[in-house]
Amino acid sequence: MCEKAFMLNEKQATQIFKYAEEKGVFVSEAMWTRFMPLRTKLSEILASHVIGEPTMLTANLSYNIAWKKRIQEPSLGGGALLDIGVYCLNFASMVFGNDVSDISSMCTYNANGLDEQENITLRYKNGQMASLSVSTLGVSDRSGIIYGTKGYIVVDNINNFESITVYDAAYNKVGFYKKPKQITGYEYEIQSCVRAIKEGWKECPEMPHAETLKMLNMMDFIRKNLGITYPVEASIDNQSYDSETKEYVTNNPVSGPVTDNPSIEDNTEASADVSDSENAVDIQNTEENAESVSSDAITVDKDIDHSEDIVIGALNQKEEKKAEGDESLNDQPLDNLWE
Repeated sequence: MCEKAFMLNEKQATQIFKYAEEKGVFVSEAMWTRFMPLRTKLSEILASHVIGEPTMLTANLSYNIAWKKRIQEPSLGGGALLDIGVYCLNFASMVFGNDVSDISSMCTYNANGLDEQENITLRYKNGQMASLSVSTLGVSDRSGIIYGTKGYIVVDNINNFESITVYDAAYNKVGFYKKPKQITGYEYEIQSCVRAIKEGWKECPEMPHAETLKMLNMMDFIRKNLGITYPVEASIDNQSYDSETKEYVTNNPVSGPVTDNPSIEDNTEASADVSDSENAVDIQNTEENAESVSSDAITVDKDIDHSEDIVIGALNQKEEKKAEGDESLNDQPLDNLWE
């Protein structure tokens, strides 16, 4: 299980998924909101048509974290989009799907040229729209609101669903659903991981590879529109995969400025080795460590008979890290990819 954002861009994710497929190993993005019980309840509410046909949604997520190194530094994949904007995009995807026809975005920049806050608008082919706001400069209510022809739904905290409230067209509360008692909220993705490995699956159904690729594809497009690139992407674009030797090779020496990211329509098959950067995933080590991920990720033993011990052990490790001074779990840092 690899913390969100899964990789810097779609190309990196494509190469990791391809490598995992060749080696026959499991890998999945730990987008925890996709695994939570209230996510399933939200889908049930929408399917009931209690608010009629959903037409639009708004979602916001903001924390005062602009001073953190992982937000400030381009070498760490910094900025608001990959750190917290990814939650808003996933929320919109869980409600409206991914049949997006247009994306517009606007942001303000920090001293290093990274996005510190932004507004993103998605227009879907069926006419639905999503308005998303994220900021690393202040604190927001973190709400998600879905507007329908017969009422609306309010989700409290799109980063860790606290509750879902349903209203009719007369603004009367007609439904309320509170999240069940949880340990940290991470247990759901761990349980899904254990189940997937036990069943021999190579991905989690709650967050399949296709969803990860689509989210990164949209973020690539948004970053291109905003003119934001990361230094490591130049070396990544300069690699190719040799299907005969099954190795990643350098094509030509990298020179000049960082190239632009692919557009939203660009689904070019990625075949790059990101192992040359300390801020990227060393996929060469993946072959030797197929059953485990990096130091801040979750290690799952092959012996699935001990799945309960695995879950509790992983959660205890999280709590120990928190007690030692690690950042808040709700802050969802990118540290486990690049620090």
